[in-house]
Amino acid sequence: MKKKLLLISPIYVSKNQKGHAPFMQNLVEAYINNGLDVTLLVKEGRESNIFLKIFSYLFYYVRILLKDIRKYDYIQISFPTLVYPVISFKRFGKAKIIIRFHGEDLVIPGKSFKSSILKKFSENIIRKGDLIVVPSKYFYNIVKNKYSKANVYIYPSGGVNLKNFYPIRKNYKNNNILNLGYIGRLDYQKGLQVLIKAISYIEDIKIHLIIIGDGPQKKDFLNLAENYKIDYVYYGTIPNNKLVNYYNEFDIFIFPTMREAESFGNVGIESMACGIPVIGSNIGGLTDYLVDGFNGLLFTPGDSRDLSDKIIKYNALSIEQKIELSNNAIKTASKYESNFLTSEFINYLNNIK
Repeated sequence: MKKKLLLISPIYVSKNQKGHAPFMQNLVEAYINNGLDVTLLVKEGRESNIFLKIFSYLFYYVRILLKDIRKYDYIQISFPTLVYPVISFKRFGKAKIIIRFHGEDLVIPGKSFKSSILKKFSENIIRKGDLIVVPSKYFYNIVKNKYSKANVYIYPSGGVNLKNFYPIRKNYKNNNILNLGYIGRLDYQKGLQVLIKAISYIEDIKIHLIIIGDGPQKKDFLNLAENYKIDYVYYGTIPNNKLVNYYNEFDIFIFPTMREAESFGNVGIESMACGIPVIGSNIGGLTDYLVDGFNGLLFTPGDSRDLSDKIIKYNALSIEQKIELSNNAIKTASKYESNFLTSEFINYLNNIK
């Protein structure tokens, strides 16, 4: 008989909806493929109006409170700080409680009243869970350093579906143009401005920048690229299940995040699954899989000069060295195959006392 899991998540985006990587949907698909009977209790979409947002959350809280949870073996609560006001009162009976953190709900910056409250929420939530799930070793250490007795499991954001992300044969030759790719949210913490400035420092390499994503700083970033006379193309947002062809257009993927709370960075591992090495910030969960000189290069977060040096360094590699980086990237991604990770996780889950 299938074990039943109730997924509570205040952030959930339908598979073909643009704007977010659908890692929650990939996770649900992996659960189902590995034999779990999954019921969703989720809140979809984002509200731009503050009053609509408040009403939407209140309505969602009521749905959680009214939900009959007696038939479930497991209850997974994702983005738990966003639903703490209600889960602190909800009684979950005999079900095993899985608290799934995603990064920024563990590393909460600032000393404001709001930050203090969220930190307190996070601490209380950890005490409620039978199992605490985090996306990387970086966040595992954060939890274990504070709560040594907590049962913590590393499960990287659902992993990567290798049926959707795979290499398309490339002709490695010394092209006149170096194609750099960026996929992600267009806000300052994700660091696209760092990449644009880095390109502006490079004079002897003809670079073409491919930008995919959307966000509040889109206009600022595109204006910056224009001001620096960067050769770029902007595609907007692309559904996750159509990204494979875009990844394969890149010579190298740039991951310039400055977020300490960068959970894992699925875009980096998706890129590697396509055989595209990564130049990424030496920060957060990204360092779990990006090994300098093996499957890409690391640079100092926020340092455009260092990033430009690493782009130049990659371009100077021989064809054989670039192929080796590509092959190592594919090998790395294979270790994060979604169904394999999920199977291991469910086996662990079934053995929780």
